[in-house]
Amino acid sequence: MNISVDLFEAFIKCSTKCWLRASGEPTSGNAYAEWVKAQNRFYRDDAAKRLIADAPANECEVAPVAENLGSAKWRLAVGMQVCMPFATRLSTHAGSGSIPSQKNSYVDLCPPAKSEASLIATKMPAPLSLVACLHAVERLPSAGRGKNTQFTPIRFVFTNKLTNDDRLLLAFDSLVLSEALGRDIAVGQIIHGDDHTTVKVKTSALAVEVRKRLEKIAALLSNPTPPDLVLNRHCAECEFQSRCRQKATEKDDLSLLAGMSEKGRMKLRSKGIFTVTQLSFTFKPRRRPKRLRDKREQYHHSLKALAIRENKIHIVGTRLSRCRGLAGSRFLLPHWRASRQWSISCPAQPVGERREGRGKDLAGIAWHPRNRREACVNSLRELRDDFSETNERTLRKTS
Repeated sequence: MNISVDLFEAFIKCSTKCWLRASGEPTSGNAYAEWVKAQNRFYRDDAAKRLIADAPANECEVAPVAENLGSAKWRLAVGMQVCMPFATRLSTHAGSGSIPSQKNSYVDLCPPAKSEASLIATKMPAPLSLVACLHAVERLPSAGRGKNTQFTPIRFVFTNKLTNDDRLLLAFDSLVLSEALGRDIAVGQIIHGDDHTTVKVKTSALAVEVRKRLEKIAALLSNPTPPDLVLNRHCAECEFQSRCRQKATEKDDLSLLAGMSEKGRMKLRSKGIFTVTQLSFTFKPRRRPKRLRDKREQYHHSLKALAIRENKIHIVGTRLSRCRGLAGSRFLLPHWRASRQWSISCPAQPVGERREGRGKDLAGIAWHPRNRREACVNSLRELRDDFSETNERTLRKTS
């Protein structure tokens, strides 16, 4: 089983996406994901051509064989693929129980993995290998006697702003290359943006984080069942968006509530709340103390769940302004609830309709008789007067 840079990138975004890619799940299609993939491919080809044009022709190689890197003569290599065995805490050597050495054990082709039946029979995890397709590698000759030749991995990113994910991907390339060389690589480079800006990254500082994530990926891929489905911000640009969204909707999963953290979901699950519908019944409107009226209202996930269940829009802590419009238009009047909370039915519910000559038509207005009756009555009177004034102006203009 191979852990490629594509699987590593998918795991950074979402563990479910990594598992689906590794299992060969068919994609549902995403226009933005296809666009990003095309932009990466185009930018990588263009940046590689720029590097080759700036270097001497006899010192560049395209897709070289990654054998005996210590005796290589080239100064710049583009599109070099490296495959290295990767030992984790889950994998043990058959028979002796020892972990095979990784240093100085480069293999150009990944070793053939055992069949799934034999692995299940022996209860041994599949051997793992790290596969990296290095965008470019710069080789600097030894600076003197006793000093090693320096290799610098280079990665191309088309965006103008780098993220921590881009640095982790470069650290992954650096880790695979360091295993092939048998020594650490401290620095890598990222060429990004419209101006082809070069940024140096200390990959040695990210090596520990990369190894931890590789351990998690190995544990994830060794499990035949997919991980728990959790929707996140990356779903909008994922090729499995439709598939995951449909399953989350069928389960009424709590991850449908954007903004809820994993810690918050685990806390609700410990209380026996597993769905959005269950969470919606936990909201209780409360009156705020006077000392907190000027402060921002706390965000309630239970209120959002209630809005989804009732198909309504709830506004907490803000009172709607007066409705103004032309003749013949429809207006919305909020239902007053406790804790200064307004609720508007969605889709829009016409509670008052203005017609020519009937500016006082407010039939269908609903308000709660127990919660601040006087405030609601005053709002109705103001709205009625406003309708009458607007209707009179409209009649004057038409006449």
